Amino acid sequence: MQLRPRPIFPLALASWRKLVTLVAVAWLVPILVQLVPWSGAQPLSAHLVPVYWAVFATVYFCGGAMGLLVALAMSGAAFFNLGVPAVGPAEVMALELVGFVGFVALLANHWPCLRFAAPVAWLAANGLGVALQWALPVWGSPSNPWELWMTSTTTALGGLGVLLAINVALVELLPKDCDWDSD
Repeated sequence: MQLRPRPIFPLALASWRKLVTLVAVAWLVPILVQLVPWSGAQPLSAHLVPVYWAVFATVYFCGGAMGLLVALAMSGAAFFNLGVPAVGPAEVMALELVGFVGFVALLANHWPCLRFAAPVAWLAANGLGVALQWALPVWGSPSNPWELWMTSTTTALGGLGVLLAINVALVELLPKDCDWDSD
């Protein structure tokens, strides 16, 4: 029996290439959304939540571990490239993205043909972010967490629609094994 040391981070060279490509695409999508002319009170990315698009596609195709790496890379990219104003919101967004990856991975593994997994995961991750802001006074506690969750959800309704469209397109055009009774 020959023993081989386990790699510290078990990604093959092909996986590293895929990861770099996914991070590049995930970084490019929000930049392109920011280039769209917009004169609203909030940035267009607050309404369309483009950071979540590529993260969802990564989890759908490559699984939760790869999605987590892309999500963490995207939180850093949003902080440095898109002008998130302070460290607090960037940390909350990173926690929301990690929660989003977890919820999407859970839903995609249990119900691969679920057409509204991405919006449901976003709502749950946003609720997790609001709950963490309320429970931990590090980022400033919102006076009314329910109102904050409703406001952020109302702001992101367009993005939830885009996530739903991406989710439906992936399930319909590139379905995973949808035989739920095969277990």
